[in-house]
Amino acid sequence: MGGEKKEIPQQKEQQQEQQPDTPTVKSPVGDSAERLEILCDRLRQDIVDELRGHLKLTVDCAMERLMRHTESHDLMRSSNWLEK
Repeated sequence: MGGEKKEIPQQKEQQQEQQPDTPTVKSPVGDSAERLEILCDRLRQDIVDELRGHLKLTVDCAMERLMRHTESHDLMRSSNWLEK
């Protein structure tokens, strides 16, 4: 224990100043895995956004067709009602 070297606060500050502002470089494997995860998240979000757009368009078209069908069906029913 007596042979341990204690760090002087001034040395500690100098070491902190020498550290770059950017995060430390990880091993290539870890860095690649992190990049892959980020790319997968972006791709997943792009796919979800695109599918959401297609789904909205499909639902809007289906609702429009349903409304047209219902309106024409209601018109036929009311004219049939008058004939009865």
